[in-house]
Amino acid sequence: MNDSKRWIDREAVLALAKKNSEEKLSAAQRGEDVYALSERHSQEIHDIHTAGMTDSEKVEFLNIYSEAVESHTEEMLKESRRLEGVIADAEQKHTKDVKAGETLGKVIAFVVIAGFVWLILQKL
Repeated sequence: MNDSKRWIDREAVLALAKKNSEEKLSAAQRGEDVYALSERHSQEIHDIHTAGMTDSEKVEFLNIYSEAVESHTEEMLKESRRLEGVIADAEQKHTKDVKAGETLGKVIAFVVIAGFVWLILQKL
C-alpha cells in the first residue's frame, strides 16, 4: 500500500450508500425519475466525495460504495419477499373469512326461509 494513500472512512461510505439507496426507493414510491436521481448521486460522488482522490483511492471508494449498495438492495429484496409472504397470508385468511361469512349467511338464510315455511304450514 502506498504511504501517500488517504484513509477512506468505510462507515461514512456505507452510510452514504444507504442514504442514496433509500432516497431512490422513496423517489420510486413517489413515481419520480429514479434515473435522474441516480445521475445526481453519481455526480455528487464525483464532485464531492472523490474529488482530489487518486485513481486507486477512487477505485477503493467506489468498490466500498458498490458493495454497500448491493448489500442494501439485497436487504430490501429480502424485506419485499417477507412482506409478500405476509400479504399472501393475509389474503388467505381473508379468503377463509369470506367463505366462513358466506356459509354463515347461507345457514341464516336457510333458517329464516325454513321458519317462514313452517309458519305458512302452521296457518294451513
